[in-house]
Amino acid sequence: MNKRAPPILKKSLTDNLLSICLATSTLLGTKKGMDKSNQESINKAKEENEKLTVLLHGYLANYYNSMHSMVRWFKKRNIPITSFGYDYKVPINESALEIKTQIDEAIEKVGTEKINLIGVSLGGVVARYYAEKLEGTKVIDKMVTVYSPLKPVSETEWAFKLHEFLGNNPHFANQGIEETKEDYSVKNHLALYGINDKIIPHEYTQTNRVEQIGIQGGHMFICYNPVVMKTALDYISE
Repeated sequence: MNKRAPPILKKSLTDNLLSICLATSTLLGTKKGMDKSNQESINKAKEENEKLTVLLHGYLANYYNSMHSMVRWFKKRNIPITSFGYDYKVPINESALEIKTQIDEAIEKVGTEKINLIGVSLGGVVARYYAEKLEGTKVIDKMVTVYSPLKPVSETEWAFKLHEFLGNNPHFANQGIEETKEDYSVKNHLALYGINDKIIPHEYTQTNRVEQIGIQGGHMFICYNPVVMKTALDYISE
C-alpha cells in the first residue's frame, strides 16, 4: 500500500499549445486508418518480439479519431500500440467483454503472454473490470488508468450529470466501479489523476492502493495532454 503523497506534474505553455495541435489532428483519424495502424502494431510486436500496448478510449469517444493523436504519438516513439473500441452506453461488464475478445485475438496473433493496458477516463474503468473480473490480470504486465474514477461517482458530480443529460445511464459505470473498488490485483498499476479535474474530481481518482501521479489541469484534452502521454510512456517502458 502506497502511503506517500503522490508527485504532482505541471503543464507548461508549450504543453498546452501542443495539446491544442494534437486535438485538431483527430480530424484526420478514420476507422480504416486505425484498423490499419492496429495491424501494423500487431505485426511489429510479433516480428520484433515486443510487448503490445492496448489503448482504451473514454466516454463519448471512439477508438479511431478520438485516439488518433495518442496512437500516433506512441508509435513515433517506437511503441507498438493498438486502440480498441467498446460501447460506452452499456453496462461495464459488457464493455469489458468486448475488450477481452479483442485482446484475446491480439494476443493470439502476436504470440505473446503479456500486454500493457492504458485506459483513458471510462476506459480505465473498463480496463479495471477486465483485469479484476475477466482474468485480465493474467495477461496485463503494466496498466495505466488516466483520470479514471476508482470509486463510485456521486450524483452531484458533472460526470454523472453529463451521462444523464445525454440520455445514458451513469449507474452502469458506477456499478462496474463498485464491483472492483476493493480489488487491485494488477501488480504494476499507475493511476494518473487531474489536480484541477471538475468532471471527475481527484477524490474519486485517487487511492493509496496503487502508484499515483497527479497532473496539473482538468479532464479536457486528456487524450492530447503530452504530460499524460509522456508519464504513461515512461511507466510502461521502465
